[in-house]
Amino acid sequence: MSNVVTTALDTAIVHLKDTIDVALTKDVDVSLKDTSLVSIVDTVTLYDPVPWWLNPAWYSLLTAALAIFISIWIAIYTRRSETRSIRKEISSGWLGLTEHRMEFWESIPPAYERWRTSYIRANPKSDPPPEDIESLISVASLPPEIARIKDTVPCARSIRSVLSEPNQLLIWEFAVTVYPESKSGRSAIKVGVANAESENAKFDRIRNELTLALDGWAEITTLKYLTERFRGDHLLVAMLAWLELALIAPLRGKWSYRAGFFLLVQKLLH
Repeated sequence: MSNVVTTALDTAIVHLKDTIDVALTKDVDVSLKDTSLVSIVDTVTLYDPVPWWLNPAWYSLLTAALAIFISIWIAIYTRRSETRSIRKEISSGWLGLTEHRMEFWESIPPAYERWRTSYIRANPKSDPPPEDIESLISVASLPPEIARIKDTVPCARSIRSVLSEPNQLLIWEFAVTVYPESKSGRSAIKVGVANAESENAKFDRIRNELTLALDGWAEITTLKYLTERFRGDHLLVAMLAWLELALIAPLRGKWSYRAGFFLLVQKLLH
């Protein structure tokens, strides 16, 4: 086997193995045309006068190429199948939570209106909060610092210290009336959205299920896909985030910080 052909064979195998690595990368599409050996064939034909079909080295090269092509195809097919399955699971799961989403969102405006009325009465010289919760959420983006906290649960003081915008302070004040701190260190079950304890408990359960679902999905697929998928629900997701912060703020490390969920929220709102 000539040195030129040996070099070509080695180069082809390295190139094709690199392509497999790319194909296995999460959510990266690789076309088989990217593994073309045309340039290598041209190089060997130019420098090796023996016709390739008469040179035994080419049979080894073509056998290796065929095996790697098949591996690439399998890797691409498997990755795409897994991606489709995950996305189908997410779409089905979110659809299955439709009733919960409606109940959660319908509970927020009445609670916000009561808080807004109380705030205006207590702060007559201040500018009133926006008339509806949708408007307030739209102008009160989640601070970037919140999404970067991964190892420790932020306390109320640390959260408030990064709320630099007036609208962020307003929605934070509303959130902590929904989940006020209790003497036991666990946010009170009376969340302020209804008079009956059973309704408040139901609201708390629904909020938790929605947040857990989003956090779990953030662990199994890309944030890019999730932000596109939940763009139309960004107000609801943002409200979940503020309530989650109000819920965990008094606990000082006793509650699991849902990092995937907050990274999704941060991506969704910016």
